[in-house]
Amino acid sequence: MNKSKRKQIKKQINQDISLITQNVIYFANFVAHSDKWLNQYPDLYDIWSEMEICNAMLLDEWEQAGRPQIWHEWAKYQDEVIELVEQFFIQLRILQAA
Repeated sequence: MNKSKRKQIKKQINQDISLITQNVIYFANFVAHSDKWLNQYPDLYDIWSEMEICNAMLLDEWEQAGRPQIWHEWAKYQDEVIELVEQFFIQLRILQAA
């Protein structure tokens, strides 16, 4: 893969991560649909499980707060969520390249 293609892929992944981690709902939707890769790439299970646990905790806290449309508590968790999603995509790319 040439340098230009790698740069393009990295840019797309960063855009995806920014969207996925924008709020608790986007993250929950991503986690709910990301299990589709588990059949093809079972090595993703550990990082996916971490995202699933984090998602469950966040959704519980969000629901206890009354499911606000703008949940300011999200900012406390956003860095951790970004890291999890980045790890997921990195591992997915490695597995796809193998």
